[in-house]
Amino acid sequence: LIFSIGSEEVIHLILDAQTNTTQTKLAEKEKFQDALDESAINRVAFVFINFDQHPEALLQKYGVFSGSSLLNSAIDPFSKIFSSEGLVVIAADKYFEIETFMSLEEDFLKGNRYVTYQADYDAELMKYIPEEINVFWGGEDVERQVKRIATLLSEGNEETTQLFEGVFESYTEKYFGNNVSLIEDIYPILQNEFALAQNAEGKYLISLELEDPTEDALRIQKIANNFISAGAVFEPHIEEHELPDGTIAQEIVATPEELIKSETKYDDLTIYQMETESKEWGVYYSILDSILLASTNKEFLEKSLDLYLNKSDANLAISKIPNSDEVFHFNILSFWPESKLVKSLSTGKEYFGNGVKAYYYIYVE
Repeated sequence: LIFSIGSEEVIHLILDAQTNTTQTKLAEKEKFQDALDESAINRVAFVFINFDQHPEALLQKYGVFSGSSLLNSAIDPFSKIFSSEGLVVIAADKYFEIETFMSLEEDFLKGNRYVTYQADYDAELMKYIPEEINVFWGGEDVERQVKRIATLLSEGNEETTQLFEGVFESYTEKYFGNNVSLIEDIYPILQNEFALAQNAEGKYLISLELEDPTEDALRIQKIANNFISAGAVFEPHIEEHELPDGTIAQEIVATPEELIKSETKYDDLTIYQMETESKEWGVYYSILDSILLASTNKEFLEKSLDLYLNKSDANLAISKIPNSDEVFHFNILSFWPESKLVKSLSTGKEYFGNGVKAYYYIYVE
């Protein structure tokens, strides 16, 4: 059965392709075969999108529906990187799984050590993440994750990748001063498993697995001390000014507010605090053997410490995604409480020399 909505010419194209032996068929295209070969055998549906023929489809993929020539110009470089995408749907007992394979125009990722590196994501730190969260991101080696994205966006160009590195170094100096090195102080504490979560109040919690607890603890304290001396929290407030005509104008300005470092005890654990004098903003962290727990909210951190101390068992429990060294998890009910079907969404990615494979697990009631 062949049908088309709104165009009889599409039917003619398909029928002509059946009889024209000189015309290259879609199924014979290398990109189509790549996408099909990477899809699961137990698929119930397969979709293929050719971005070369329809660049705006790449915009629509990320929820941007527009015929704007400006937006089309902005997405054009990405449509040259991602030439096509295949998508399959798989039905499981408790969720629907969608797998996509976005084919790259060139194999510039092939052999790249940040891409071809394979590590099993064990999600050991997930047991220290409280269950009532909106968003969760867990994986292995933040440095590799960032450099992988930079490599992808720069199409493997080493000079462009170095520009990304320069941007990160400038931000490191801005917030931590010139005594903290991105390579020697920050990257070493980000090379193992990490877990980042946001709760309903918009507060953040991060957990890191430390490679060398003694050395990394010193690095963390050095980073914290330099953040206090070099960084500043800017508190917005309104100032009134009288204009020449006598009217009063209001202006929002920001003034630096000093950070105060202190320590408190939580059972036998130490919580290090960096707070503004007004306590409107702060960072709170604990170093526990080979684990760092830090949060922008003290109560959020204490809930995580309760899990570490076995005073609570209400931790986040989501399935790991096979073949992916990371997991993004979204609690749909946090954003859409009225949802009667979808409860949550988990995603992960796997990188190859010829494309990027993504997994989407849609959990339903």
